[in-house]
Amino acid sequence: MAEHVWSVLCQKVLINQETQLVSLVEIPEKFIADISQGGPVEELNRALDQGKKGVRYPVALQLVSWWVRSNYSKAEKVEIRISVFDPSGEQLSYQNWELDLSESTGFRAIFKLNQIFVTGHGLYWYVVDRKIGKGKNPRWETVARLPLEITV
Repeated sequence: MAEHVWSVLCQKVLINQETQLVSLVEIPEKFIADISQGGPVEELNRALDQGKKGVRYPVALQLVSWWVRSNYSKAEKVEIRISVFDPSGEQLSYQNWELDLSESTGFRAIFKLNQIFVTGHGLYWYVVDRKIGKGKNPRWETVARLPLEITV
């Protein structure tokens, strides 16, 4: 089963076409919503007053995850899931992908995130899991937890 090496949230990914080396630029620790009149804070408060759970804010983030074969000489695939949890621990979203390491011994997955669902201020978690097992009883194993503090 493919091995997770690292995952990072960033704003820009630069890949040197000659060397294939990757540079991760502008790694955020927090996202600060605009507090101006009529801005995102008022939009969030209005949504919460209307009984909604939150609002979607545009972001320019990328989640980059590096995976390698567990056996260098053997092709393999791995199913992964990326989930987002709000400060209360509620899962806001998730998406599954299959990564194919049959043509290469490593795989750099880059997921573009253009919005985040905000339910309030606090620590949000981007969680990377891989699927263990097949058939009726597969389970998910967490391989990375990436925090993003959101202040409104």
